[in-house]
Amino acid sequence: MERYLTPLHLVVLLGLGMGLAFLGAVLFTPLSMRLAAAAGVIDYPQARRVHSRPTPRWGGLAMCAAFVFTISLLAIIVPGFLDKHIAGVLVSGILMTILGALDDKYAIPAKRKLLGQILCASVLVLPCFGVRIEMLGHTTLSPLLGSIATIAWVVIITNTINLIDGLDGLAAGIACISSLTFLIISAVVRGTLAESLLAAAVVGVCLGVLCYNFHPAKVFMGDAGSHFLGVTIAAFSILQSSSMSSSVTLVVPILALAVPLGDTLFAIIRRLYHRQ
Repeated sequence: MERYLTPLHLVVLLGLGMGLAFLGAVLFTPLSMRLAAAAGVIDYPQARRVHSRPTPRWGGLAMCAAFVFTISLLAIIVPGFLDKHIAGVLVSGILMTILGALDDKYAIPAKRKLLGQILCASVLVLPCFGVRIEMLGHTTLSPLLGSIATIAWVVIITNTINLIDGLDGLAAGIACISSLTFLIISAVVRGTLAESLLAAAVVGVCLGVLCYNFHPAKVFMGDAGSHFLGVTIAAFSILQSSSMSSSVTLVVPILALAVPLGDTLFAIIRRLYHRQ
């Protein structure tokens, strides 16, 4: 942990980051609901849906806006917070959110959306940001292999969050728990302030949007939200595993994502079995 920080100062900063993100999500979500209604981004009741009334889908825009709002304020309050890694997560998260929002509106074909996800994820591995998987266990990856693994991991996690976003509050709740796990690892185990604040911001965003997303949901976060959460959670695991040297510590971030990953795997198996 940074030498100038006492445990009390750390708790205050983390609470501040989480609180700002929560407040931002609570304030921005009604605006995103109005914007979705004006743009016609509405989820109407269907046979496979659990909601009984038309519901706006752009809650993810509020999540991203609250995240950007929080990171911007923390960059002013905490000197040196906004390093190249945090900036990379911020830029990639914004681009992923825009891609998801466009999909919510226009239903982008699957292949084009996958290409868009790959391009948005590729931003992380650019030299100016340098968010890349560097090790697998005790094996050091070359820059090319590390970049490919990073992009693949981000796309997998993004689609994992997207697939589990089927019940009110489910995806945001799992993302909140996963982010809280990363927050504890960053603050207690690794002692990295920047990553801790980043995770705290996502926890606050998830808690804020859950105020509107619990059943019966007043807003759905949509693909905009699942894409935002996917890239940020994937980036957490990459940042936390990149500097870990042992196989045991590398497994820790993956375990935090075990539930959504397992759910996605079983969903794929079910769909293959039923030839869907």
